[in-house]
Amino acid sequence: MSDLERLNLKTLPPVPAIVGWSDRYSQTLLKKADTCLRSAYLYVKYSGGTPGHQLDRGSLAHLVYKRMTEDLIVADAESYLEPEFTQDQHGLLIEEDPETAARQIASMTATIVDEVAREHPELVVPHAEMEAVRIMAYHWAIGVKVDPVTIAGVERKFILDVAGHEISGIVDLCTIDGITGGVDDYKTSWNRPEQDDYEKGFQGWLYALLLAFGQPVERVACDACSGKRHVVQVGPENQSAEVPCSTCGERGSVEVRLPAIGGGLQRIRTRELYPRFLETQADGTLRLQQRENWLTRTQLQDFRRDLERLIAQLDGARETGLFPAVDGGHCNECPARSECPLPAHLRSWHGAIDSEEKASEAASWADVMGDRVAKVNDEVKRWAGEHGGRVRYGADKVKEFKSSQSRSVRKSQGKADWEGLKTAVARAAELGEEFDFDYWVKTGSTNSFRKRVLSAEELAAEMDGDADERMSRAYAVKWGDQIRKDQAKEDGRDLSLDERFGALPPF
Repeated sequence: MSDLERLNLKTLPPVPAIVGWSDRYSQTLLKKADTCLRSAYLYVKYSGGTPGHQLDRGSLAHLVYKRMTEDLIVADAESYLEPEFTQDQHGLLIEEDPETAARQIASMTATIVDEVAREHPELVVPHAEMEAVRIMAYHWAIGVKVDPVTIAGVERKFILDVAGHEISGIVDLCTIDGITGGVDDYKTSWNRPEQDDYEKGFQGWLYALLLAFGQPVERVACDACSGKRHVVQVGPENQSAEVPCSTCGERGSVEVRLPAIGGGLQRIRTRELYPRFLETQADGTLRLQQRENWLTRTQLQDFRRDLERLIAQLDGARETGLFPAVDGGHCNECPARSECPLPAHLRSWHGAIDSEEKASEAASWADVMGDRVAKVNDEVKRWAGEHGGRVRYGADKVKEFKSSQSRSVRKSQGKADWEGLKTAVARAAELGEEFDFDYWVKTGSTNSFRKRVLSAEELAAEMDGDADERMSRAYAVKWGDQIRKDQAKEDGRDLSLDERFGALPPF
């Protein structure tokens, strides 16, 4: 391919068809298709992607939470902190002393993690990740309360027919309490989305849709092979042979749909819980950090229409082989980033860091570059302060000083005295004491140095010879990095890190 050959990333060539692509669409597949059809294609092509320690860690943790939740259901207990439950189920009497109790629960949950891990040798979880699972199991034990009466399923699969396809998803924990439902999803990573991002998330909406409109599924022994995974076939001369059972696909069991359970639900709370993190509530008790969202039945019906449109898109892509690739944060979860047709620099480097070594190198580079950029910005700010208060650069940008009013809480020992403010407000409300607003809330002004884009009127007003000169300088800086790359190519050498990233300021 010539260096000058045009690459149209909006109309990519068709991809090879995948044989045996199931007509049942999983929650994970649809979540990927919702943001990038190419990612969904790669997910099916590689059967979910490469196994990894993090995935196996998550699978083990979910099995542990399932075991612990089922323990609470059997004992009709709300929490592992109930002394009667712990003594009955595990032979331990939780001491009243908090430190002793913490050690007992930590020992108990570590034993559960070990037992579950031994039951699932297929999961490859190294020591460091095992320790993380133990910590999260301990956090779960002291930070989770359930109402056994309302639990409708633990790690329960649901099926829903949409647009000619079966849609499936496994809900970590679902509850039904009258007309209110709940779906909980445990996340074992360090990442916690912002509330707005969580509310927009695809997964919670789909789980809520499955609970409200779908059917729960259970596996039962296959009648054709009696759970043996094979059947006996008799030949012409009464010779018998064992052949794989085609009814269950050698699984020994088949799925059976049960009656829907969400027909009376009017609203559903979706929730993500993060077992790595504990938080203290107002009453002093601990709970897992979480994000939650409330959805009405009407909202879920609207989401179902969006899902029908998404399925139509996916079906169309399967017919034509045209799976467009889209840049975004979802690139970090792509099953095969190396096969993405979008060059890394055109997708804002999303997904480029895929190992601890790369993350370490990138963090070092960002640390050094951040310090350099901060110092250069300080110098630009100083110059602007001495020469008119603004710096014009690029085609339509300016950095300038801007004054604004600000408010802050009165400080005590160098820190905002929030506790003092809270006490003063409480005394004013309860005892009628005078509250001096101006004493506690200080008003001041700030003079910040900000970047902004010039308006069309401002650009029109400055179109003179000086503006042309500024434009020329801006383009020289813009293309300076390309010039360095071309020069290095002519010299037959690789660019240094500073040359690659333009680490030196242009002066």
